[in-house]
Amino acid sequence: MLRSAYVHIPKSRMTIFPQTLLDEAGISKDIYGGDKFLINSKDIVEKLVGFARFHVECARGAKIGKKNRKNNIAILLLGTLAEGYLKQIEKNKYDIFTHKYERVSYLTMLLLYLKAARGKF
Repeated sequence: MLRSAYVHIPKSRMTIFPQTLLDEAGISKDIYGGDKFLINSKDIVEKLVGFARFHVECARGAKIGKKNRKNNIAILLLGTLAEGYLKQIEKNKYDIFTHKYERVSYLTMLLLYLKAARGKF
């Protein structure tokens, strides 16, 4: 959702952020989509990226037996994919509204396939 905000959010003026984080940042609906919002939203995005990273690490660290690993491979691969997007967002200094994020390359898909084949995530 964060990586597609560039295309969808500014035009529609929809919010993708939890209301509690908007309240903490002092962002009201009347400034949504404006310059002040774009500056303040970076702090919210940074918190969300941290939250996402925490959950990816928890998934990686979960004790999943070999039997359950096959059942959970899709979730673990999505975590690996998400990590790539999180790195892009961090590289762009948490600005999700003025940068278009890259789609997954064929090389990345190949690397994910190889990781899955070896059971590494």
